Amino acid sequence: MKENFDVILLAAGKGERFKSEIPKQFIEVKNNLTIIEMSFNTLSKFTKRIIITKPLNQDFPVDIYNRLQEQSQKENIEIIFCEGGFDRQNSVEKALEFVKAKYILIHDAARPLISERDLLRLTNSVIEKQACVLASKITDTLKEVKENSQIIEKTIDRNKIWAVQTPQGFNTQKFKQALKFANEKKIRATDDSFIMEFAGEEVYILENKDPNFKITEQKDFMMLLALITEKP
Repeated sequence: MKENFDVILLAAGKGERFKSEIPKQFIEVKNNLTIIEMSFNTLSKFTKRIIITKPLNQDFPVDIYNRLQEQSQKENIEIIFCEGGFDRQNSVEKALEFVKAKYILIHDAARPLISERDLLRLTNSVIEKQACVLASKITDTLKEVKENSQIIEKTIDRNKIWAVQTPQGFNTQKFKQALKFANEKKIRATDDSFIMEFAGEEVYILENKDPNFKITEQKDFMMLLALITEKP
């Protein structure tokens, strides 16, 4: 199974909403364990190669780099660092140059709680369906407001709405073809599965079983710390 998948671990974001002097993915959760390392350690059990995109024009922290190298040797996997791009799509495109496996998983480094249980389910689904993403059902009532206002215009049927997460998994060749098509049409996507959708490919939803939220703001980090503290 591990030979079937390469992983692109996106760590090139600046994390402006997190309001930190250093990118959020490099924030320490506990002693010698950062957000990106949490993601990496779990993903390393499902692949033989991880390509990490690093922030544009910024050095990768040496201590984190060394620990990631140690973990890759422990798991007997290849680790590649590549320069990130000017946006998510460009970062993915750069990382794709190093992908060799039949399938890829694309994951946000800032989602450190991805579980082995969900990864196993997802990899099996990707092999079966060729394109699948983790997602969660919306439980809150959704309202659409009038443009440039806070006035409610209508209520949206949440039964058809899902909050998409990562990893997102695809057949590598199909994704490369879809990305080429999106670039030709000058489409810039903030979500990898949209690239496949735009090319007319079917993308399936897989409901996550475990917490998998993204660290975007300080409150998310505090929630992460609380969850980590609760674990034995």
